[in-house]
Amino acid sequence: MKWGIQVEDLRNHGAEAVMTLRHLLTCGAKITPDPKRAGFYEVESDSTVYYIYALSTNGKVALLATWPSESALAVAAALTIRSLVCCLCSMGYRNAGLYWIIYVI
Repeated sequence: MKWGIQVEDLRNHGAEAVMTLRHLLTCGAKITPDPKRAGFYEVESDSTVYYIYALSTNGKVALLATWPSESALAVAAALTIRSLVCCLCSMGYRNAGLYWIIYVI
């Protein structure tokens, strides 16, 4: 995409989301077209997926939604499990990590 992309934030995601999306579009991020809707796309960063509508005729992009990317969710889940195991170990459950691994498997 070109420099000077106009991003309209239709759902008040905030200035940081708009600036990040503009940067991703300018620098060549992974963009996946929505197979069910013409002009709609998912733009993915390391931590967030942006759902946009883009009119190719005027260069404007409408930011419709955001959600955490799968990689960000995986990291959050791993940190949650680690925190739980550390908490249990500090409470005297010395084999909490081993029990958790056996439970997950």
